[in-house]
Amino acid sequence: MDGCGDQITQRTDSERLVGVCMSSESYTSQNGATDTVLGLTIVNTANTTLLQLRQKICEQFQMIQTDYKFVTPRGWPVNPNQENNISVGDVLDTQAVVRIVAKYDKPRVGICTHDGSPIGFVFIQYSCRVSQLREAILIQIQVSYPPIQDSNYVFLDRNFWPLNKEQESHLTVLDILNGAVVNIRLRERNDSDDTVIISEISDSPISSPPPKKFKRSTPLSHSSGHSLSPSKMVKFKDNHEVLNLAGAKILDSPLVKTRQVAKQMLISYVRQEAAHHALALKSALESMHFSVYLDVHEITCGADWQDALNYAVSNCEVFVPLVTPRYGKTQWTNREVKLADVLGKIIVPVSFLQKWPPECLAIQFATTQYVRWKTRDEIKIAEQEGQGERATDIKYWDTKYVERVANAIGEFCKAEFDKLKFYGPIRGLSRKQSMLKSYAASLPEGANEFASVRLDREGKPLVVISVHPEQKDCAGRLKIMFELDGYEVWCTTDMLSNGEKEGERSFKFEALPRSASDDYSGPSLSQLSHSSNESATTNELSMFQEKADEAGVIVFILSKAFAKSKTCQQQVFYCEHRKRVVPLKYEHFEMPGWMSMLIGTSTFEDAKRDGFTDSLRAMVKRALDPKSRESCFEELNEAKMTVHMNFIKRSLPEYHNVVYISGGTKFFWDKSEAICKAIGQSLAQDDNIILITGGFYGVGETVARSFLETRKSLNKEDENVWHILPVKDEQDRRLQARQNQDRTFPSVPFGQTLFSGENVRQRESVVARVFDICILVEGGPGAAHEAEEFAWNDHIVIPIKCTGGAAGGKFNVPSKIYEVPNGVKVEDWQLLGNQGADPSVIGEAVRKVVFALQNSPTKRLTHSCIQPGSPRARLIPRMTIIPPPTSPPPMLSKMKTQILESPI
Repeated sequence: MDGCGDQITQRTDSERLVGVCMSSESYTSQNGATDTVLGLTIVNTANTTLLQLRQKICEQFQMIQTDYKFVTPRGWPVNPNQENNISVGDVLDTQAVVRIVAKYDKPRVGICTHDGSPIGFVFIQYSCRVSQLREAILIQIQVSYPPIQDSNYVFLDRNFWPLNKEQESHLTVLDILNGAVVNIRLRERNDSDDTVIISEISDSPISSPPPKKFKRSTPLSHSSGHSLSPSKMVKFKDNHEVLNLAGAKILDSPLVKTRQVAKQMLISYVRQEAAHHALALKSALESMHFSVYLDVHEITCGADWQDALNYAVSNCEVFVPLVTPRYGKTQWTNREVKLADVLGKIIVPVSFLQKWPPECLAIQFATTQYVRWKTRDEIKIAEQEGQGERATDIKYWDTKYVERVANAIGEFCKAEFDKLKFYGPIRGLSRKQSMLKSYAASLPEGANEFASVRLDREGKPLVVISVHPEQKDCAGRLKIMFELDGYEVWCTTDMLSNGEKEGERSFKFEALPRSASDDYSGPSLSQLSHSSNESATTNELSMFQEKADEAGVIVFILSKAFAKSKTCQQQVFYCEHRKRVVPLKYEHFEMPGWMSMLIGTSTFEDAKRDGFTDSLRAMVKRALDPKSRESCFEELNEAKMTVHMNFIKRSLPEYHNVVYISGGTKFFWDKSEAICKAIGQSLAQDDNIILITGGFYGVGETVARSFLETRKSLNKEDENVWHILPVKDEQDRRLQARQNQDRTFPSVPFGQTLFSGENVRQRESVVARVFDICILVEGGPGAAHEAEEFAWNDHIVIPIKCTGGAAGGKFNVPSKIYEVPNGVKVEDWQLLGNQGADPSVIGEAVRKVVFALQNSPTKRLTHSCIQPGSPRARLIPRMTIIPPPTSPPPMLSKMKTQILESPI
């Protein structure tokens, strides 16, 4: 043979008609039922090679635009370099048909349920881990099928045996491939997550002892100055022995049975900014054989989100926050990073910021080593290669940079664990002994054993006063008063020199310790330098941290200047959830969103009121009283919120996309009402959208009526309009909504009404936690508060900016809501602020924005998923009253244990 035109051994077969069909990878199990007939050709089946047939097909069947490969009647694919040695007759079936299948860069794998129902397909290499297949399913299969998007399923191997999460990181796709399909089984509502069971080895034939709970402890934190006993740090061996990381056997090996598998690492991130990055980093770390916790994969539909995250943070060994601009400014990242610090975790931040540390976490991260998402050299090279703005745009994180960061994290952590094994319990990895002496506080169940210090402070109780220098005289008077009551008092103005004002010393961040990854050269992330040129800012942050950690209570003197100060904001961010806080309102001012989210909006003690000092002294005394620490008032409020949230989730129809409407109760701009009607008409086109309002007049009612009327005109079966109202509100709201004389609310006369929340303010907080998307039109302070709550919960606000009011930026709405969300076209987003655009054009732009957000492949659905088995909309009564809440479990929501972070 000397070319592609050569023929193989002559056979007696004469030329005959041969059919050509495009088939699927699994056609053998379909008996050719899914074949697409392309046509026929005349060939000598014995003497014509597949390579020659490929040339004929190219000439005769011009409709074939994609690359393809030949398959045998048994479904075996023919490699291109084999085509010159295989005749047509070798792949011809009994009906004289040659089959071809499309060829892709990566194999195509079908995903089916265990009963054969198809879900979709993904492109993935057979050599990839099953855990990577789970990520591919999340990203590539964009179907409105919540059990898949919630990762609420298990993989089955060829024997239809289920895999647990630990096995997913060891087995490959090829190990579980059944033909061209991978089978999964959807979890039922009451199915438990994977469990870890460690059995004791016993020579006795008698049954095993009853199971005991066993909580995994952790190595020393990378960012906090605490030494945990290495004897508590465990790993699991195949022979079921339990050993600490120093290698010593723990004699009393307990049994483990938990709802979740404890993972070595946990990735914490802001969904709207870093969801894709979290998935990419998880994959890279798992390829290094680390087990990694990512909420979107671990928290199943119907699970308690807060309890699941508490468990995950408490039981991980390494905490990896992806520090993007909004990190720490959302509810869950704010809580996660503080709990990780309190529990002494190894914290290795990945910085996506231009300056370090992040403003809201400046005190906690002031001396923390970190890894850059891209080094300065990498950015410089990317710019030289012509990447332009993409080089510094954190939306784009290429694989080579992800792998470099994963290697830095992995090598550092391995080095830390190796140190622990070498030194053992005699010499730990602590930077220095914690000086914290503080009162006991509430931690997640089982986490109390991880807190380094839980003793009262020696000597007098310490009261810290956080104040802006403009109110220095007020703080001085309070300091004298508290000292006369027998307390030690420290004021933040003590950090300033005599006569120095805050404005004369700008709290700069540029001079803070540089990123260790800029000169990364080994397992250690490099030691932070504490040289003489270290900025005064770092020293002041550390000083405040030391005093705050040691204090029994923090008194915040709230004022206009305090609200505008970044330094004061950092102090509030650090103390919230860690310490008992007593806010004092020095003067009347408009509270910014960050302050209301962290401190709350309850009535504060007013410094202008006669006799306020007596009330203030009583509040401080109560906060310092050990006997009052176990009060569950705050925990009960959080439990009530959870009950309200679960009630709403259970009540709404399953598998629908929910959009919440917020805005003013009156129209002030002449186009606002027409825009509301256009929004309702556009959204009504989508059968899967449920419209939710707050049950008030104005924007909500106008959009809802337009939505409902359009659906009726289109002969849609379901109304899909719901209203959520509190049962009662003590404020007279008869100009804003339908309200009875006794301040209760009746049901709205159209759509369906749910009653949830003890008042309007609580209702606003509840809906912001439950729903992912809020459309904001005009609006006053109430609508602005709802927008703040949505942003705090890492949810999306779509502001119709052209209508003004809260939507236009008034009433201190967060600037974050005006940033273009990932996946949304800039031109659609810009139309929302175009006052010259026709209302119908704005309505259609809103529909496109909603569609883009709801079809984002990395959309985390846990907050808004509807639990399996919840009743359909048409089965729910028009009026439903929420049941009373049950007693709450311990939770992170009001965790106030104090830990002192100190340098190495």
